[in-house]
Amino acid sequence: MIKALKPVCLISILALVLALGAVALLPANIVKAVETLYESYTTGDDTPYTCWGNTWQAQTFTPTSNHNITRAEMLMVRDSDFTGTVTVSIKNTDGSNHPTGTDLTSVSFNASAVPTTAGYVSATFSTPIAVSQATRYALVVRSIRTSTSGQVWWRADGSSPTFSFGNMEQSTDGGSTWSSFSPDFLFRIYGDPDIVLIDADFSGTPTSGPAPLTVQFSDETTGGTVTSWSWDFDNDTTEDSTEEDPEYTYNVPGTYTVSLTVNGGEDTETKTNYITVEASATTVWVDDDWAGLNPGDDADGHIFGHDAFATIQDGIDNVVASTVNVRPGTYYEAVSIDKDLILKATGSAEETIIAYYGDVVTVDLDGETVVIDGFTISEGMAPTSGIHVDYLYDGSSLTIEDCIITQNFGVGIYAWSIEEASTLTIANNTVSNNGCAGIYLPSVYGGSSVTISGNTITGNGFHCEGPEAGIYLGTVDASTVTIDDENTITGNADDGIYNGSMRGGSTYEITGNNNISSNGDDGVHIHVYVDSQATISYNIINENTDDGIYVSEVGHEEDSSDAELIILCNTISENGDDGVDINYQNHDYQVTVSDCNDIFNNSDYGVYNESGYMVDATGNWWGDESGPSGEGPGSGDAVSENVEYEGWLFAPCGEEVVKAAFTLTPPTGQAPLTVQFYDMSTGAETWFWSFGDGSVSEAQYPTHTYQNEGVYSVRLTVEGPGGGTDDDSNQVIVEASAALPELVVRNLYISATQAQPRQQVMITADVFNEGGAWGDGEIQLLINGQYEQSAQVGVAAGTSQPISFTVYKVEAGEYQVVVGNAMGTFYVVEEQQPSQVGGIPMDSGTLIALIVIGVFVIAALIVAIVVFKPS
Repeated sequence: MIKALKPVCLISILALVLALGAVALLPANIVKAVETLYESYTTGDDTPYTCWGNTWQAQTFTPTSNHNITRAEMLMVRDSDFTGTVTVSIKNTDGSNHPTGTDLTSVSFNASAVPTTAGYVSATFSTPIAVSQATRYALVVRSIRTSTSGQVWWRADGSSPTFSFGNMEQSTDGGSTWSSFSPDFLFRIYGDPDIVLIDADFSGTPTSGPAPLTVQFSDETTGGTVTSWSWDFDNDTTEDSTEEDPEYTYNVPGTYTVSLTVNGGEDTETKTNYITVEASATTVWVDDDWAGLNPGDDADGHIFGHDAFATIQDGIDNVVASTVNVRPGTYYEAVSIDKDLILKATGSAEETIIAYYGDVVTVDLDGETVVIDGFTISEGMAPTSGIHVDYLYDGSSLTIEDCIITQNFGVGIYAWSIEEASTLTIANNTVSNNGCAGIYLPSVYGGSSVTISGNTITGNGFHCEGPEAGIYLGTVDASTVTIDDENTITGNADDGIYNGSMRGGSTYEITGNNNISSNGDDGVHIHVYVDSQATISYNIINENTDDGIYVSEVGHEEDSSDAELIILCNTISENGDDGVDINYQNHDYQVTVSDCNDIFNNSDYGVYNESGYMVDATGNWWGDESGPSGEGPGSGDAVSENVEYEGWLFAPCGEEVVKAAFTLTPPTGQAPLTVQFYDMSTGAETWFWSFGDGSVSEAQYPTHTYQNEGVYSVRLTVEGPGGGTDDDSNQVIVEASAALPELVVRNLYISATQAQPRQQVMITADVFNEGGAWGDGEIQLLINGQYEQSAQVGVAAGTSQPISFTVYKVEAGEYQVVVGNAMGTFYVVEEQQPSQVGGIPMDSGTLIALIVIGVFVIAALIVAIVVFKPS
């Protein structure tokens, strides 16, 4: 039996069915299977902030994971009399973390949804959006009031905020500009992990290269079907393409941000500074007449293909490792160079002017090579103004040539630090009338090199509290500085050249006909500390207010004897104090002022040495052929104590002095006598020797042999390159030859010319002395070329002495005899064979003896028979 349902149950069932039907009719993305809280801050509610009209409030946040955003909740409150509309949105942020751009997603609702007592207000966005991990976004709240009074408030933790992933932002001009504050608003952000959203993405190839750069873009959007594409390739908010995979060419160097929006705004992917377009390595032209035109357009309407510009800086920015040609004109701009470049004026320096009320040209190099050629650079206002070089590092090379650097309020050329084997060349410039030093180089380090040549550096330093020299060098360490090739350094407020210190094996040369004159203090002021060498040579150093050369110190420490300063072949004259003033050296002869310096007409001393150690100042012209005065014997410029001056010149170095002089050895001896002659002349170019016996020579260092006794006058005549001549003479005395012995062997006698083996052979001779003095010696006997015997003899002049030798030879044959200069021969004959008796060999003597014995035996037998015969 089925029971009837009560009316209330029927109503409940009907309501449930209607609810299920309504759910079935909702869009799929509104049906939330799971909702996840991702970002939130809900503590410390103590401060409300209004958000209506032009006052917008925002809370920035940084997702800790990739997710979507479907809904946001804000702790809000409104005045009871407030009516209107509230809008909640999500925005991107800029590099300063301020909200920027259009809304990524938003929702608007009636202000009545905001309670009059503080409570969380839910805002479900019409379109969920995807957000990326570690990217800063902004939750923005604003409202429009329709009532005449009342406000809407978003509550915040204003006293002790601790949200570490963002902060409060506020705009008072309707979202145009934003300011950051420390409070944190109270909020919650939700997402639905089951909702799959379209995620716009793309790639481009290549992403960098020289202009013109053609990039192939590819759509890589995921999460759904894409039906439309809107590309912005240069971040100018203008749609550049609607293709799926477009190609785009960038013609102008720069860095570009690219955006892709799909499906009419369903999602947008923006890649900041995604494309880098480098300047092409082509020559560009600059002309100030092109001002107001687009870069690349000629004033006559011709298209130069991005190689024609109205400002020098535009030209520099659009070229790499090539040349910027600048046409005549006046360019009122600051120029900055930090790349490989030749910046060249195509007209004269007088008509190609760069002027700026600050540092006119700034250079900062790290391994690059730059040439600045042919400009007038002026009106720089900063203390380091005309050309300001911040750094030359890592083998950089900077050349400044053929420029006029003038009337800057600070330094003409300032190079703060030259390091790591870098090179600075300053050549053939006019550096004049700058307020401070003409050239100021505070530090040159690490195997670097500076060359300053052929410049006119004048009138600098008269409006400065800093360095006022023509050239001011600070510390030079393990590097080389050369100031050469006819620089004119005159009329500067302080020193012509000032050098602070040299150390670390540095080399410093001031050479090559530089004119260093009429400067307000010293011509050259120099310090050579340790382990370095400096040379000042072939310069004119005249009419400076104080010293011509002031040597502050050479050798800073006791073990710095390897510090050295050489001053040679200069004209040092008419200076207001000393020609050369040596304040300090810590060893003898560390300073050398010698070899053809013309030092004259200086007001006080020619060379003044206050170091306490000796200075070599030999071989100089002191203004008078009598030599230096002061500690010297003459009437020329004075020398102080501890100055070695002997061997001075008799005329200025610029004039020809030819003086003949020579030495010879030996000056006397017996004939034949060989003599060596040594030229000691000054200024000679040719030599002519007359030896006094009719013989001559044109060698500089000849030898000559005198054969006969006599006294010979030798004369040397020399000639200089200018035709001046001089001669010098000396004597050679040749004595008669001394009497000598002469031993001769005569009367050689051999006792047996036909000898038997082992027979004694006597060899005799007489030794005659046919010379003029007693003679003795050894007379040798040679037989068949072999040494046999010798005899010692002593023989008075005009007499003889016999000698004899005894020899025995066994072998038969011929024997050649040599005694001194005499020769003879004897022979040894073959030995005779003996007779045989009974088979026994006997010689003739033995046989006779046997016969005699036989006769005596027979006689004895006969006597015996007669005596003993029986009777």
